[in-house]
Amino acid sequence: MKFKLSKKYIITISVLVLTFFLYAKFVYSPVIFKILDRYKEFNTTGVPDGLTSLSAKECGGCHTAIYNEWRTSMHSKAYTDPYFKAWFKKDNEIWVCLYCHTQLERQMKFKVDGFVNGDLTRPILEINDEYEEGLEYEGVTCAVCHVYDGVIHGPFKDVNAPHPTKYDEIFTTTTLCRRCHEVPKDGLMFYKDNPCGTVEEYENGPYAEKGFICQTCHMPEKFRALTDFSKIYRRTGQHTFKGAYSMEMLEKALHIELDQKGDRFELRVMNNGVGHKFPSGDPDRYVLIITKFYDKQGKLLKKEVERFGRTIMYRPIIIEFYDSRLKPLVERSYEYKGSDLVTNARRVTVEVEYHILSDRAHKKLIKKYGLPKDTQKLFKLKPLEFRF
Repeated sequence: MKFKLSKKYIITISVLVLTFFLYAKFVYSPVIFKILDRYKEFNTTGVPDGLTSLSAKECGGCHTAIYNEWRTSMHSKAYTDPYFKAWFKKDNEIWVCLYCHTQLERQMKFKVDGFVNGDLTRPILEINDEYEEGLEYEGVTCAVCHVYDGVIHGPFKDVNAPHPTKYDEIFTTTTLCRRCHEVPKDGLMFYKDNPCGTVEEYENGPYAEKGFICQTCHMPEKFRALTDFSKIYRRTGQHTFKGAYSMEMLEKALHIELDQKGDRFELRVMNNGVGHKFPSGDPDRYVLIITKFYDKQGKLLKKEVERFGRTIMYRPIIIEFYDSRLKPLVERSYEYKGSDLVTNARRVTVEVEYHILSDRAHKKLIKKYGLPKDTQKLFKLKPLEFRF
């Protein structure tokens, strides 16, 4: 018996195949942001006279304090961070990730010399003769920000050094930070803002008007000598670049108050310690505010959870459904009603949890992409306690 396909069935299958082809060819991309021209050009600087390498270790020979600060920073772990390694593997090690995580051409074993049929996921690679062994493991190393055209740039004019130096006003602005911390969306990406718009969030907020820059909080000044051998003391930025992975910074982020008003409790949360939205950066990050009500015997009466974050669908196209993050100096209030609750609650705790990503995404990275099981995924602040 011969099986004959109906005309309707053939047309349906053909339409589905064509739709899938067009989607895969012209719509879907593992890249969740717009590819700017600057992402295709790495810092091609040579080694300045007086130095033998672009490694931070060489800088540390004279700038010991700054080098030791940088070593503790997430900048130094930009390539080795387990989350980056897992996401990089998930995205088939697409070249564009390296633009922010290892920005020097000397950190690349291979250079991108175009793309097959213009497909960004199919780069044409060639061996990089300028590759410096192991330099990629330093991530955002000193030379990424400070070395251009074989000259060391910085924020000071009166410098006497054994290598060429140049004053650059870029260090007194947010321009340096913008290269990585402002990632725009593309045409078929329906984000409410941008996938990562930290600098833009700051510029549209109150702190820019007050004269603050990124360095004000993330590189606080310290009065000291610039090198181990200098007798000249000046205000230099600390190179720890503390951010969301720092409990010190997280503890400064929010101001929380809880009051009893008649037949309700009112919780007020203000972003009074962050110059941009909270949380910012990676779209997967979110914050939970967990409020627990206890009676005088310590029995839990009620638990409320508020979420600050983003809800985004990445396939078949990118759509951001909502953004509940807190803007700078904005307060948000929540009411928890109930005469029984007000009558019986004697102790209330408010917990703040900063999540790097969801439990589901964390488990997937562990299972499929090699994320170590013990990699920290959330930061818990010390609970606040209110008694009534």
